[in-house]
Amino acid sequence: MVGRTLAVRYALSTEIADGPIFKLFAAKDLLTGRALSIRLLQNTFNQEPSLVSAILTSMPGLQVQHPALERIEEFAESDGQHFLIGELPKGSPLSERVKHFAPFSVPVGLATTICLCEALVALHAEGVVHGDVGTHNVIATHDGGAKLQMAGIWRAYASSKTAGLAVLPQMCYYLAPELSNGGSPSVSSDLYALGVVMFILLTGRYPFDGGSPTGTVSRHATGQIPSARGLNPSVPNSVDQFIQRILSKNPAQRPTSASECLTEMRKLSDALRFGRSSNPKLQAETLALSETEETKQPAKTAKLNPREASGPDGVAPAMSAIRTKPSKKIKEERDVPLWLWGIFGLFFLTMVGFIGFWVVNSFQKPKMISVPNLSGLSFVEAQDVGKKLKLSVRISDREASDRVDIEKIIRAKPNAGGKLREGGTVYVTMSTGSKFIILPKIIGMTVDEAKSILAKLNLEIDGDPIPQPDKDFPPGIIIRQLPEASQKIERLTPIRVWVAVPQANTFRGRPSPAKTGLLNIHHLSPENHSFEL
Repeated sequence: MVGRTLAVRYALSTEIADGPIFKLFAAKDLLTGRALSIRLLQNTFNQEPSLVSAILTSMPGLQVQHPALERIEEFAESDGQHFLIGELPKGSPLSERVKHFAPFSVPVGLATTICLCEALVALHAEGVVHGDVGTHNVIATHDGGAKLQMAGIWRAYASSKTAGLAVLPQMCYYLAPELSNGGSPSVSSDLYALGVVMFILLTGRYPFDGGSPTGTVSRHATGQIPSARGLNPSVPNSVDQFIQRILSKNPAQRPTSASECLTEMRKLSDALRFGRSSNPKLQAETLALSETEETKQPAKTAKLNPREASGPDGVAPAMSAIRTKPSKKIKEERDVPLWLWGIFGLFFLTMVGFIGFWVVNSFQKPKMISVPNLSGLSFVEAQDVGKKLKLSVRISDREASDRVDIEKIIRAKPNAGGKLREGGTVYVTMSTGSKFIILPKIIGMTVDEAKSILAKLNLEIDGDPIPQPDKDFPPGIIIRQLPEASQKIERLTPIRVWVAVPQANTFRGRPSPAKTGLLNIHHLSPENHSFEL
């Protein structure tokens, strides 16, 4: 399929993903030169008129514009093949990144889900329910963002007898409990699926996995919500409580809208960034819940002496405490009342205890460390520096930079000179290199040599090398490249190359004597006495 041209215009270059309904390709618009994505309907569904018609009806949801949404431009057909045309996000599927890198740090996990929640806010504002939020429908972009894909396409699946069954194995991990009871996707079910994505990013695991699609759906409906903090101790209580809320079995207990959900996640992110306390709304709800539970329990009563309990005519037991004998009079008055001495004593003991606690705690606290300057170092070098200072170093983000070499540190958090206690963590942002680079000359190299050079620059050869007869270069040597050397191009731009193959130079239909230089007596012809050298 790679190399095929659709509608005499869209040339398929690379297969990106093979899904149950669509097969995704990177393509080039030969008319404008623009890079695009092409989704071909799988053969099983390409001949279903009802599904094709339903996809066309779903186009408005696919065309909502927002930086965190992949925009589909057109649903087209060429020689009986139906396909979607859209932008080509620069990144990789989030599902693949989860396999290799999860669990992510809490700041990175929150940043990704905040980006996806912003996309849901835009969709819901247009009256579009995504219906299939999951890591399989998210592209993690090279600039640290994310793009949500295929919004609202779930409506088309109902028009096919088999499409729903085909997508269930990948959707089942994100289905809200109410959907297993016959409900339709909604704003609340989109938020539930977003909560599943957050759980996966922070733990590297699904919250519910029943071993099969039906078993997993059942677990969503009946299983106890697992604790993200229980699987990853670095997850703060406030974040764990938020995940518990958004994964609630009852939709009424989840955030009421994507906007409300976005506001709460931003508060959590700010609390982590600036060291504030956890989400006050979650704390208030937890306190209210605990107070409600206490009011449901019967009040505890003290055990009474039988004699005290049997007062006259059922009088309350406290009445038996009334003294019948007069108390002795105090012989002399005090200058300071006894109760005031009690307050002074209590205050003194409190201060002594506080001072003692402060002294002990101060001696036990790890000492403060000044964060070194890690800018320009590799991650391994930064880890070595941190290890000597008893600090850990973790990657929190990656971004393009024209000033910092690839795989070198752009900045650290806290900044150089900031203070951390021993055992603390410094989060660093790594450079993916400049956005644009000067393409080196690879003519005269073998294909393997060229691949090695290009890989260091985040470039790769586009498809298979094109053979071309040439008399000046040995076979297998690159004789042409496109784009040409010394041009300024974006990283990840595919490079087309041509390699030399032997030129067909013959004598009477056979190889020229000048080429072989050997006499071949087996090819003597008795009719014309021609021979081959």
